[in-house]
Amino acid sequence: MKSISHRLLRSVMSVYLALTLGIFALEITLQYRQARDGITAELDMLQDTFRGSIAYSMWNMDTNALGATVSGMLKMPSVTRVIARMPNGDLLRDLSSAKGGAQHALLPATTYTSRQRITWGEGARALHVGWLEIESDSSVIVQRMQTGVLFAAVAALVKTAILIFLVKQFFDRILSRPLFAIAQAAGQIDPKQVRHDPLPVKPGQPDELDVISTAINRLAAEVSSTVSALDTLNKDLESQVLQRTQALQTACDDLDHQRQGLNSALDQLRAAQASLVESEKMAALGGLVAGIAHEINTPVGLSLTGSSHFKYMIEQIEKKFRAGELEEADFERFIADSKELSRSIFVSLEKAAALVRSFKLVAVDQGNDELRRFGAREYLNDIVLTHQPVLRRARATLTLDCPAALTIESYPGAWSQIVSNLIANSIVHAFDDRADDARIDIAVTETPGETVLVYRDNGKGMSDDVARKVFEPFFTTNRQGGGSGLGMHIVYNLVAQQLRGRIHLDTAPDRGVTFTIRVPRAAPTPQALAA
Repeated sequence: MKSISHRLLRSVMSVYLALTLGIFALEITLQYRQARDGITAELDMLQDTFRGSIAYSMWNMDTNALGATVSGMLKMPSVTRVIARMPNGDLLRDLSSAKGGAQHALLPATTYTSRQRITWGEGARALHVGWLEIESDSSVIVQRMQTGVLFAAVAALVKTAILIFLVKQFFDRILSRPLFAIAQAAGQIDPKQVRHDPLPVKPGQPDELDVISTAINRLAAEVSSTVSALDTLNKDLESQVLQRTQALQTACDDLDHQRQGLNSALDQLRAAQASLVESEKMAALGGLVAGIAHEINTPVGLSLTGSSHFKYMIEQIEKKFRAGELEEADFERFIADSKELSRSIFVSLEKAAALVRSFKLVAVDQGNDELRRFGAREYLNDIVLTHQPVLRRARATLTLDCPAALTIESYPGAWSQIVSNLIANSIVHAFDDRADDARIDIAVTETPGETVLVYRDNGKGMSDDVARKVFEPFFTTNRQGGGSGLGMHIVYNLVAQQLRGRIHLDTAPDRGVTFTIRVPRAAPTPQALAA
């Protein structure tokens, strides 16, 4: 049992100790300030005392006399360092005393300096012959205060010990023993017994303990009178609890049937959601197909036109050759035109081949969950290349910052889908009211154990309400434009579930968006994903 009197005693003594420590600290502070002011006054007095001899030694350039004077000053208890300088600041003497010691942890390491101008002569004819600096530090204050502080500390400890002993004796006699007796008697009260021995009450004027004893006696009598009533009430409560338990069991059975129905509906909803997500992926792939087909049409058309013109040139040069009308100028012009046409055809076909190669890689990866190692910069360049048609139509520029040597062991299809959905989200939602300054920046870096992709656009940004819901399925701000609300949900699922990473959104109205995606350097294996 914890004693209230002991706790009260600890509280009283804690307050007393706190006050004692505060007063002791105040005394130390006052002593410190008095010692500091005394040292400052002593340094000024020493300046006035030795200024004449220092000036004489400096005027006559008597270094021996100057050194003797400086050494004599260092013997003063308050001086730890004396510096004599020429008028231009050059050092003549710099002597330090060994009396300065280590600083006390509770006192500041402070240096006190008295610096005066040394002149020779009287009145207006006085000449500046140098400077005298006398220093002291807080170690001198510590040495002067040691005896007083020690005496004050011992006196405080003795007073505290005597007070604790006297107060403890007073508390034990007046409070602890009577309270313990009352607590022991109250602990022996048994509510099941009808009669109890009353607690003792002293005769005469009652104090607080007598009031407590009287109240406990009254409470014991009331408890005894209500025991029988409680027994009757307990029987009624047991009967009601039994009836309520049977009713709750019936309700639990009904809830179990409803839960099974809800689980079945949830499974159907998840299947429908997975189907919608797959449809969204295929719709995005279809958009890529349309864009790439339109983009390839231009270089293929140029190549077809160039090859037709090249065929016509060959027929004309052959006709002149067989007729014997071929001249050197005609042949040279044919060679020059052939080089230009062949270069144009080659450039057009090379551009078409690059588009087909990039689209093939990205499209195959979007439908393939194979884990493999690939170069991040080259692969992201292919993804960006496949989106050039839609970027050009949106009048948006895209920059990619990625180390050329960075390789990733991950699921390229997931990366392709993430970047494609982010680009599509910017084009549909961020740049719908912008002119020619639409910009997208993609940066990829490596940190210990992680690959970090930062995606930014300078679009119209999102409000706090939209930002909180952007990753929810079927949430969209462009429902009238045919938005499904699954694009960013797919991004979140790919990052969090397949790549086991994290995605963070930073945005505000008219400030664009910044998506920071952090994924492990090594993606989980298909077996780990299935587990």
